[in-house]
Amino acid sequence: MFLPFFVTLLSFHNAIAQSVFSLQRPQGSLINAPTKGDVAFFYETTHPIKDQMGEWNFLLKERERASVNLLNEAGDYQEIILYTEDDDVFSHLQFSYTENGQLQHIEEKNQLYGTVTLLNYTFDRRGRASSIRCTLNGAPLNEMVFIPKGRSRLSEKLVARQHNLQIFSEYQDGLPLQREVFDTNNALISKEIYTYNKQGLVSKTESSFTAVNKGNSQSTFTYRYDDRGNWVNMLEHNHATGTFTLVTRTIVYRDQLPLRQEQPVGLWNCPIDNLVLEVYEDGSFDLIDGQKREVLHGKWSNLGWGRFLFNVRYQDHFGSRRPFRSNQGMTMELREGRLMLYDKDHHFDFLAEEIRPTPEIIRTAQAHAIWEAGLWESPGKRREDAIPSDIKAAFDNAYPVAPNKFRVCLDSLCGIINEMGAVLLPFAYEYITPVGQDLYLINKENKAGLIDQFGGEILPAIYDRIWWEPKIGSTVFGTRKDGKRYYHDLKKGDFLPYEKDDIMSFNDDRMVVREGRYWVLTDRDFNPITKKDAYYVIKCLSADRYLASNLRRQYWILDADGNRISAILDYRNIRKTIFGYLEAETYDSNLYALLDHDGKQLTPPLYERLTFCSDEKEQAALFYELRNHNAIAKYRKPNGEEGFLTGLGEEVQSRK
Repeated sequence: MFLPFFVTLLSFHNAIAQSVFSLQRPQGSLINAPTKGDVAFFYETTHPIKDQMGEWNFLLKERERASVNLLNEAGDYQEIILYTEDDDVFSHLQFSYTENGQLQHIEEKNQLYGTVTLLNYTFDRRGRASSIRCTLNGAPLNEMVFIPKGRSRLSEKLVARQHNLQIFSEYQDGLPLQREVFDTNNALISKEIYTYNKQGLVSKTESSFTAVNKGNSQSTFTYRYDDRGNWVNMLEHNHATGTFTLVTRTIVYRDQLPLRQEQPVGLWNCPIDNLVLEVYEDGSFDLIDGQKREVLHGKWSNLGWGRFLFNVRYQDHFGSRRPFRSNQGMTMELREGRLMLYDKDHHFDFLAEEIRPTPEIIRTAQAHAIWEAGLWESPGKRREDAIPSDIKAAFDNAYPVAPNKFRVCLDSLCGIINEMGAVLLPFAYEYITPVGQDLYLINKENKAGLIDQFGGEILPAIYDRIWWEPKIGSTVFGTRKDGKRYYHDLKKGDFLPYEKDDIMSFNDDRMVVREGRYWVLTDRDFNPITKKDAYYVIKCLSADRYLASNLRRQYWILDADGNRISAILDYRNIRKTIFGYLEAETYDSNLYALLDHDGKQLTPPLYERLTFCSDEKEQAALFYELRNHNAIAKYRKPNGEEGFLTGLGEEVQSRK
């Protein structure tokens, strides 16, 4: 499951000794895709987690990596395309097999570093791998030799230029249970222990290192499966660095593949990037970029031999993603259920609409985005025909507000008409504009209101301001009147019972509200879960963990049902640091300890200061320092000692 990450390390001279042995699976197929059933291909994306809103609903940081994984009919890897976080192709891997299905070699073309790495495999008479020879740009780089040491133990000797490593692995039912790595002097470098779930997937890894400047590591893995038994989400918690990572798969089975198309006409979705491509028979296309919230228009043409040329019009080059700005265009190819769009450095992989249907709400938003983009000839210059000439002539002011709908004004009053001039909403408002689906925001006598598509009143025009609040609910609108702000839920037909400033936080299933001096945990219908006078403050830590305190500054960790999971004694000023972790200050010594979100104390209160990385870009130097030391924070003690602290409570010396 971690194959793509390890394989790309082959192109780094200093990482050879640490990575090649990770490819070896001596029992059975060497490199087999971790899937069940007849899988044609799958996409994988990896995101660090910022926060949690529901059981499998996370707020994600920017994508770290992604891949397209193509399988052969035997279920083994055939091709892998790896991406960097900014959508460039990082590496391209091709797998070759012998006639009897044994892996012959893997070729990696690393486009980021301009290298070509080739792994050649040899086998013994029993079909077990006996060696892997690696070349870099045609020159010998290293060789790994595998020597069986009994039924479940294997010795792996790696010679990589100046580095000689000896790896001893133990297996059970074809799965590695542990690996020990020794240097040339037979000194232990590291040890890894693996634990598996009932499905044969890694559930826990433990890594220990002899170097004093690298913290030991422990990771746990949780999976969510599709109806065919393959995992589609993997949640990894690295207990040393404190990071949570979500890996998401989009799996396509062979029985889902549509008939192969001769032309690229249709709707296509990109599972890795937030892109939707609609290709028309007249040789044009619309590319909707959800990340940049823009629509690119262009032309496509047939190059022959199953290839097409894809050109974004030059007016849309400014501000678009780098690969779409080229005057040479990009090449488009069709595969079963896939459309590939690529040039020398980039690759975008789209799925057919039949395989991955677009939700109706997204289709509506796409149609509106395409319509809105079509109004402009160039940035800041609206097309002359965006408003029909007869409508322009008939009204004081006219403005397109939706496909075939215009806001027009007569004698300072506005209404809505269609392109034929038929009045849809009367000339009765100082201002009117669509908001949401079939809803209109209006102004009367400088007050805001809300009406439906037939002019029926939903909220009277008595408010200073009205806005849509989708974070709380898709049918929720915020209102402000006389300095007070309340939310109105159209689905319930009523206002929420708390003012905006008294709704302190929320997630998929719970709300935290303020009633006078106290905070209360409620369900989404505001039925109280905790007693109304029990807690002075309640802070949301995750979808099912809350930090609560009373007026006496006593702290508890609550679950989603309001039960006290643990009490945090002898501490004050407890605060959330990064997702899943707390920092607590003692009453007597003013020193800090590290806790997890269950309230478990991970370290004693020894630290004058703990420094966490909350933003990888703004704190880039700190981010890489913590990564290199396998740590969650930097620490400083009262005696001036400084170093790094892991989420396992281990102190690590700074690398000089």
